[in-house]
Amino acid sequence: MTAGIRLWPAVRALLITTGITVLGGLLIAAMLADGRYLVKVNAFVGVKAALAAPLLLFGLLLVSDGLARAGESVSAWWARLTTNLKGFFNQPLYLWGIIVAGIALVVVGLMIARSGNDGGVGVSELELRIRALLDQILIARPRTKEFLLGHPLFLLGMAAAMRNLRPLAMILLLGGAIGQVDVLNTFCHAHTPVLLSLLRVVNGLWLGVIIGVVAILILFSRKPATVKTKVEA
Repeated sequence: MTAGIRLWPAVRALLITTGITVLGGLLIAAMLADGRYLVKVNAFVGVKAALAAPLLLFGLLLVSDGLARAGESVSAWWARLTTNLKGFFNQPLYLWGIIVAGIALVVVGLMIARSGNDGGVGVSELELRIRALLDQILIARPRTKEFLLGHPLFLLGMAAAMRNLRPLAMILLLGGAIGQVDVLNTFCHAHTPVLLSLLRVVNGLWLGVIIGVVAILILFSRKPATVKTKVEA
């Protein structure tokens, strides 16, 4: 246990979330289990939409504080969601906000451009070597964004939430959603056996957990600073 951070609840949240995502991926794989998809007469054309839409929806939920609360009715949740969204979009624009939004759009754009079999952005020589090494070590190589970016950011976001660092947690969890989107995307390829896709997800999980736990130990190992006051007699 780090200072004020319990590792297992964060890891458990990642495992449960990934399990739910895998269930959705299996549904997609079942719908693609058709001879026309297997021989590539038809192709699943929603890969890029499957990447962008969850990130957009999750981002809107975070900025509007639209995540459901315990005991909250659907009507109350919807009223709170719409009110917060109106307040968010009515806020004045600041330079730092424009810069952050621009960086986020570039990152998401690059991620979408690299997706699919016809990605418009090439892969660096270093990444190709890392992929080849993982292919040799592991039977099924996990997706790079999944174990290097998504899962570690998810764990860091949970750690930040346990430290009551809500704004930081929101940003980190949004980045963590990239890993879940990648897990879902793994099952969008009809020509890939389902068992191989499941093994890729498992490999991405344990690698991502190791990287994320190490990052938590480094970044959250110190106790939050406390203000000390002297009481004069």
